[in-house]
Amino acid sequence: MKACLNSLRRMNTKTTMGSLLILLTLVFRPEPVFAQSGLFDSGAKRFSVVLGNGSSFGNDYIVLGLGAGYYVIDGLDLGFDVQAWLGDDPSIYQITPEARYTLQITDVLAPYAGVLYRETIIENRDNTSAYGAKAGLNVIIGSNSYIGAGIVTIKYNDCRESVLVSCSETYPELAVLFSF
Repeated sequence: MKACLNSLRRMNTKTTMGSLLILLTLVFRPEPVFAQSGLFDSGAKRFSVVLGNGSSFGNDYIVLGLGAGYYVIDGLDLGFDVQAWLGDDPSIYQITPEARYTLQITDVLAPYAGVLYRETIIENRDNTSAYGAKAGLNVIIGSNSYIGAGIVTIKYNDCRESVLVSCSETYPELAVLFSF
């Protein structure tokens, strides 16, 4: 019985080490499979869709958005996103130009960091503007698609806490993006 248990332990150790070796080989391979597809190369285009929810002015909204970007050099995306916050009053619209740098480190992982400016148009109220930064990780799921998950932090210009709850916000972002 003891010999059988020792064999199982050796087999599990070998299986675990083998699995770890395969995983490390796939993640850190020198010539990534998807990297050759040019997802983040100069001239590539990005398209994103936003569907979510948000809260503002004590109201809950459905958030719909579209975004597009162009890689002016390898890894550097200059983009433009628009969102509509619908389903309650006042209606809110956001226009956000941004610059995002993506560094593809493996065939499936590509961290990103960027800066943004946001103009928010609020029905029957003064517009607000903000600037901020974002960082996260893209997980490549196909030759022309990836999922991005990260965090965004923004600071409102000319903020009056009597109007806004806070003059800054930090929130998660999750997006499905397509490149062509």
